[in-house]
Amino acid sequence: MRQLVEDTAKKTLRKKELPTSRHETFRNTVLAAAWQESCFRQFVKKAGRVTYIVSYNGSSVGLMQINTRVWRGIYREEDLRWNVRYNVEAGCEILQVYFQRYAIRKLKEQGLLAKVSSDTLSRLVYALYNGGPGEFGKFLARSRTSRFHLSDKLFYEKLQWVQQGRWEQLRVCLTGS
Repeated sequence: MRQLVEDTAKKTLRKKELPTSRHETFRNTVLAAAWQESCFRQFVKKAGRVTYIVSYNGSSVGLMQINTRVWRGIYREEDLRWNVRYNVEAGCEILQVYFQRYAIRKLKEQGLLAKVSSDTLSRLVYALYNGGPGEFGKFLARSRTSRFHLSDKLFYEKLQWVQQGRWEQLRVCLTGS
C-alpha cells in the first residue's frame, strides 16, 4: 500500500501544478497523511467480514479517509469505499489542491511563503486536509504559539518518520506495540 501511495503522489506531481522545489515536501505530506489517516489500510475485518475503514463519526472512508459528505458529487462514494487506488488518487488530488491553491497561494499573498519551513507547510496542508480551508488561519495561530491540536502533533510525528525513513514505526499502528 505504501508503494501505491508513493506512486500515486508521483503521478499527481506529473500534472506540473507544483514547483519542482516543492515535490519532496508534497510526497512526504502524502505519505504522512496516509499513515496518519489509516496506517496505509483500506480495509479491516469486522465480525468476520472484510469492510472498508470508516472514521469514528462515519463521514470519511478508506486509506486516505476521504470525507464522503464534503466531496460528494466530486468523487464516487462506492469507489472511495471499495477501490483503494481510486481512494488514494482522490486523497492525492485533494492534498494537491490544499497544497497549491490554499496553502502556497495564501502564504504567498500574505508574504509568508518564504518564512514558512517545509515542515510547517506540510503540517498546514494536513490541517486543511483534516479540517477544511477554515483551518488555514487557525493552524498558523497554533503554530505561532506552539499550542497544537493532538492531530497536528500526531501528523508531525508521522511526517518526521517519513523523512527519516523510519518505516519500522508502522508496527505501532498495525500491532499496537
